[in-house]
Amino acid sequence: MFTQGIATNAAREAARALSVGYVVGNVSTPGSAAGRLAASSFGAQGTLSATYESLAAGAKLGVPLTETQSACTSASGVGDAARVTVVVNDFRWILLGPAMTFFGGTISAKPNAQAVATCTGTGPG
Repeated sequence: MFTQGIATNAAREAARALSVGYVVGNVSTPGSAAGRLAASSFGAQGTLSATYESLAAGAKLGVPLTETQSACTSASGVGDAARVTVVVNDFRWILLGPAMTFFGGTISAKPNAQAVATCTGTGPG
């Protein structure tokens, strides 16, 4: 439950960074979406992986972003948004894992979270 909360918060923080025009960046880039995600994921059990997407107004399918791109720029229209999806890899189910093993099964589900933030302006600076 704690790791799920961390994943949700990390996705929200990264989407918020993209929504004000910051680039995806990498985990060591201060102020980047990836940097915000890494800073927000302290204490998670497992490793987090994320996908960053730009959403046009009303679209369900996003456009993947690279490290140098932002979902929201000065050209963003009303309703455009940033979407970040986080998956916790290498997660170990403390209670359900042993219970499922007792009954001969396993749990393949990984904690995950998704956040969408609407573009707010022209970006940082």
